Amino acid sequence: MLGLKDKLTGAGYGLGWSVVCRLPQSWARRGFRSAADIAWRRRGLRVKVLEGNLRRVIGGNPPDEQLRALSRETMRSYARYWLEVFRLPVTPAERLAGGMHDSRPLQTALGHVGAGRGVVFALPHMGNYDQAAAWMIASGAGSPHHRCGAAETRVALPEVRRVPRGTRLGGRAGHRRTK
Repeated sequence: MLGLKDKLTGAGYGLGWSVVCRLPQSWARRGFRSAADIAWRRRGLRVKVLEGNLRRVIGGNPPDEQLRALSRETMRSYARYWLEVFRLPVTPAERLAGGMHDSRPLQTALGHVGAGRGVVFALPHMGNYDQAAAWMIASGAGSPHHRCGAAETRVALPEVRRVPRGTRLGGRAGHRRTK
């Protein structure tokens, strides 16, 4: 059973998908950039954690101005990610297919999908799973789906989600490993 926090989170995502894609893109872009800048200026706990992580990545003892500028750009990038996720339903397929590049022959993967064999694409932590699924569809893969044992589930965008950590792929759908 879902708790209040989960219900509110779900409502927030639903609101994002239903409202943001109806706004003119320039308004949405400005809104998300402003939200990122406000969060950055407030310098809450999450921004401080981000800056600590960036400090470790940069190495040494970077000047505060450099670190703050980098954290601002990172917050803006994160906001742009969410803007793209919420605008995915209204993004033309040609733009998705033309704006992404594959590092291995895409036609080979599409051939496997067409032949009924599964293909697993590994995305790094920064991967946009929703956009990757839409790109695959726009590139000719049909609709995304996953198999859990004998049950096959078809997923319609924007309902493509990451598999929760600890979930076993295969076996019973939704079965979670215990530690």
